[in-house]
Amino acid sequence: MSLGYTRSQEHNNDLVKFFAFEYTCDKMLLKTFCLRQMLATTTSHRRSGDTELQYSKSNQMQKDIYGSPRVLSMNQNYFNLIKAFSLTDFKLKYQSSILGYFWSLLNPLLTFGVFYVVFALFVRFDILYYNIYLLLGIIFWNYFSEATQNSMAALVEKGRIIKNIYFPRTIVVIAANLTTFLGLVLNLVVFLVFFLFSGISVSITVLFFVVYLLLLFFLTLGFSFVLAALNLKYRDVQHLWRIAIQILFWATPVVYPLKMVPQHLQKIFLFNPFFLIIDGARSLLIYKKPIVFSELLLAIVYTCFIFFVGYIIYRKMSEKFPEWI
Repeated sequence: MSLGYTRSQEHNNDLVKFFAFEYTCDKMLLKTFCLRQMLATTTSHRRSGDTELQYSKSNQMQKDIYGSPRVLSMNQNYFNLIKAFSLTDFKLKYQSSILGYFWSLLNPLLTFGVFYVVFALFVRFDILYYNIYLLLGIIFWNYFSEATQNSMAALVEKGRIIKNIYFPRTIVVIAANLTTFLGLVLNLVVFLVFFLFSGISVSITVLFFVVYLLLLFFLTLGFSFVLAALNLKYRDVQHLWRIAIQILFWATPVVYPLKMVPQHLQKIFLFNPFFLIIDGARSLLIYKKPIVFSELLLAIVYTCFIFFVGYIIYRKMSEKFPEWI
């Protein structure tokens, strides 16, 4: 038996034991599928017969595990682990509630209802299709808020796994964001119903909406990396972020139009990547305006910068995670 195979098998066996200990018995079917896929690579190593190559792959895996995980070069084992974390957390989130998954739909709808009554019936914003305008903004913002907070909580909750099992720490935050993204997809289905009944025409440009969804995901992931790492060391971060997220909500035109802001202050919002994403999505989907490529390019630059800076900070701080848990 080769050294590479032995190390890989020991790592996978550790994951098997810890999954069995960490999650409930009714999730065993999901775990079995994930772990079977994880062991497939080990089996292929054994059959290859190339000891030197196996040892090299094992060393590379250990390097990825112990402090240099690379998001774009994770092998299939880690993608399956992300899938297991994401789906299991999503199912456990509503396991003991009566309404279950419907809470992921009710939360933005109730928030939308309150703001719509206030700003459409009392304040009376003069915005065409304000109900669709507001609902899309609430859905996007709720995803950003929930994903960042869930990422901070996930890193703390999975502390025992982090201390005992070595795997790329980025998996925890990526899985937390994907779990929240599943809720975003469900909310967008509800949004689609409102959208179709509003009488707004649909054009081929709606396909570019996916670009804004991807920008939203990676922007949120970048913030999640930084916040999760800082919160693990300083637990005050989660409380400060709840206050900051409220300030950012009102500092971003989510429920009100940009034209309400004084003209000389409107350029400040060009430095707000979330505004660029949500405003671009609204203009494209609701008002069929042509894409302002300068603003889209600016949003891409902001998103890439925040994502890669957040990832680098998280990777460097991840070496100290076991000490902070």
